Amino acid sequence: MKKSFHLVVLILLLFTSVLANESIEKAKKYMEKKEFAEAKQILEKIIAKDEQNHEAFYNLAQVYLAEWNLDKATEYAERAVEIAEETPDYHFLLGRIYGYDARNASIFRKPFLAKDCKNAFLRTLELDPNHLDGNMGLAEFMFYAPGIAGGDKEEAVKLAEKVISIDEASGLNLLIKYQLDDGKIEEAKKGIDRLIELDEIRGRLRLLGYLYIEKDTTGIMNEFVTLETLIGENSDYFWFYNRYGNALLKLGNPEEALNKFKTLVKLSPKLAFGYNSLGNAYFELKNYDEALKQYKKALEIDPDFDDAEDRIDEIEDILENNS
Repeated sequence: MKKSFHLVVLILLLFTSVLANESIEKAKKYMEKKEFAEAKQILEKIIAKDEQNHEAFYNLAQVYLAEWNLDKATEYAERAVEIAEETPDYHFLLGRIYGYDARNASIFRKPFLAKDCKNAFLRTLELDPNHLDGNMGLAEFMFYAPGIAGGDKEEAVKLAEKVISIDEASGLNLLIKYQLDDGKIEEAKKGIDRLIELDEIRGRLRLLGYLYIEKDTTGIMNEFVTLETLIGENSDYFWFYNRYGNALLKLGNPEEALNKFKTLVKLSPKLAFGYNSLGNAYFELKNYDEALKQYKKALEIDPDFDDAEDRIDEIEDILENNS
């Protein structure tokens, strides 16, 4: 009788596990489509039934990170790590979240978050020395964090070179970035040619950075055209259209900038800065009514978006003076 009971329990546990895994896969598909509300609903139901399902906590942390809710992302990533401490991907995600949080943290919180970020990346590499994202995350921390917070540019370059041995394109992309930031222009250009062979989009994006340093306006605009052809409406590169639109605004072409910002909003409809950029184009076109709509939409998404608030005040002053 006991054996039969234990067998039934085992079957039920396996069945529950299979259902949870299927639900997580379903949530991931929603995440890929940026349908985050649907993904959260599924993952929260899994957690309600099983508070030890670390994969559900991990994916929920990713959803909140995508929505830029860093407090919630931290909470769920820390829980995933707590349940499955030896999973390197969980530590890496937690390090990313700490890093993003540190950027806008107060001077009092920043050192603690920086330390936590570095330690999370180090733990990732303890568990998996060849973890691609872990090596890249630690390299980025080392290059951009001040020395007092544990940064070390020489160590960052060594890590970038290590990444090259794991994934040449990813490592070159990092190394070129550091060379451009350090003014090693000719060294960077040699790497850019190779990177274009390996990964044309990433290579041309680095070439764009090189052309900005060289102040080659014609080359910059030609490169934007080429990149737009390569990228199309790939939502992974939504930010490219913000960069493209801002370049067009600086050149005094708000009509074309407007088109790029519309693509930006289409690819990232839940991010405030896209509507803010769209508002900027309308503002330059002196279409103040439409600009106001876009700035207010940005503030609906992010009530702390200061740029949008400032522009709304500016437009209201203009309209008042013209009335």
